[in-house]
Amino acid sequence: PEARALALLDQAQDRVLVAQYNIRNERFFDKLDELRQRGVTVRIVVDAKNAVKEWNTLDDRFEQAGFDITRYENTSSAYAIMHHKFTVIDDALVMTGSYNWNLTAQVTNDENMVVVRDPKLVAAYAHEFAELLGEAPHTPGLAVGQGGRVYFSPEDDVQDVIEDAIAGASTRVLVSVFTFRDDAIARALRDAANRGVEVWLITERKQADNTSADEIVAEAPTARVVVAANRSAAFSAMHHKFAVVDDTVITGACNWTYTAFRHSNEDVLLLNDPALVRAYEQAVRTTWASP
Repeated sequence: PEARALALLDQAQDRVLVAQYNIRNERFFDKLDELRQRGVTVRIVVDAKNAVKEWNTLDDRFEQAGFDITRYENTSSAYAIMHHKFTVIDDALVMTGSYNWNLTAQVTNDENMVVVRDPKLVAAYAHEFAELLGEAPHTPGLAVGQGGRVYFSPEDDVQDVIEDAIAGASTRVLVSVFTFRDDAIARALRDAANRGVEVWLITERKQADNTSADEIVAEAPTARVVVAANRSAAFSAMHHKFAVVDDTVITGACNWTYTAFRHSNEDVLLLNDPALVRAYEQAVRTTWASP
């Protein structure tokens, strides 16, 4: 994803809007600086609560270099954050997913990034960026493109979007989510399995000890539940936040938790491209088969 993201950034001609929870990979600093020097407008938003951590210093470097950078503080709750990982390039495409711009995400984590060129979906992300900067009103309501839909928390009911998709599943629900703490969605998965839908759940062990949601899913005898542990490095993780529901991929930055759904700034993207469905299904099966 690093190579792909840098290559897409290199194509920018007009403007780049970066909303990243944190940026700790200096290759992205170098690329954005290169774009700025050749006249591309570069605007950056990072999470203020994360930016003050002692290991996060690249935001200071961006500021010292004269970049247009905003440290956005989500004050709706003590644990609320600006958790986006999306970038809009020339109002022509957006890249999003679980992938943070840091080396742990690149080298050791299980991550995904998707590139979307649908004009209506791209425009929705650009509007979300403007909302973060206070340049546009917070506007609830989904954006519908030719190949999918996008919702943003906290203004949209993203929990209901996910729960309704699972409740309407007829063949399969394959889930790979870093933090899964929502009992209502857990019950929806359990009920789907009990009515004959193929249900797989992978979640990260580092997070699972703080919730019983995975145990609720496992109450269904046919549900397949794995509490995975990415042990590639001290801080590595199975960091995905996606699901395959029948022929739809649900992805974005959003963990399946109350704070993510009701307070944090997140995106939930539903896509219906058959090639993407196959790719995300394969990601679940590859993680499942890992030692």
